Amino acid sequence: MKIRFQTILFFLIPQIILLSFPYVTGDLGFWVALGRDMIDQGRIVTHDTYSVLETMPMIYPSWGISILYGLIDKIGGLELLFIFHRLVFLLFQYLIYMKIKAAKLTDPKLSLVLLVSVIGASFYCDRPAMIPIIYFVLINDLIRTLTKKLSPKNLLSFLVIIILWTNTHGSVLFNYIYLLMIAAHDFSINQFKINKTNYVLLFILIFLAT
Repeated sequence: MKIRFQTILFFLIPQIILLSFPYVTGDLGFWVALGRDMIDQGRIVTHDTYSVLETMPMIYPSWGISILYGLIDKIGGLELLFIFHRLVFLLFQYLIYMKIKAAKLTDPKLSLVLLVSVIGASFYCDRPAMIPIIYFVLINDLIRTLTKKLSPKNLLSFLVIIILWTNTHGSVLFNYIYLLMIAAHDFSINQFKINKTNYVLLFILIFLAT
């Protein structure tokens, strides 16, 4: 298989940049500490111990990623968290590449735009939001397929991804916004011919997943 020079740059340059800089996440300590508390106590913490403001007892929306951070920190400390974030971004690069590889990457202008875009996305590498972006890439084509035709397998995949998304970052509102964007796009093209039942079902599934 022939590997294009542009493909090498697409993967290599952002990773070189990321490996050249230390952590920049200001709230990393909070995520790790909350996760370690849940691991040590053997339960989901229902009070935000590290919040600046006093809060009512609640299940923290991103408890899942906090536990993952806590486990990684216990195993390998900050160094392993550093590597973990860059591997997550590498997975993001791969998923994006699989979507764009059919494009004419030998075009200098296009390859430059794609490279600048993925370098810009690396800004999120050390943010907990990077992991939900992985879910977003996975669910993008799935939503577009389900708005056209429903299938049990795709519906189950959609539900599982939303559940994981909700419990690792709590950004489920973005799912509603994105679904509305797709609906608006379809409506602008097909007017009233869009399958409203499918959209309503996806909205209900997002609600149930949360």
